[in-house]
Amino acid sequence: MPDLPTPKTSLPAGIWKILTLKCDESTRLVSDGFERRLSRMERMALRMHLLSCRSCRRMRAQFHLLRKANARIARTTRLASRKNRPPPSKT
Repeated sequence: MPDLPTPKTSLPAGIWKILTLKCDESTRLVSDGFERRLSRMERMALRMHLLSCRSCRRMRAQFHLLRKANARIARTTRLASRKNRPPPSKT
């Protein structure tokens, strides 16, 4: 039986990346996804990883919860500062 080529040389690099995304890379992509639009390859790699990794799905859910809580706190703080602001003076 002939030796099989290593997957890195027989598959396009993008497909190999999709199939081998690790948890630390997944965490970075989830975080980056809040700041910028992920490339198609990054989104596919992340989706594939999340299908098989329960821990990363939980981490993503926690990130979403933190982002939602942060937005709520910011909104509440803005409303409170508006209430405490003195009325505009009429000149």
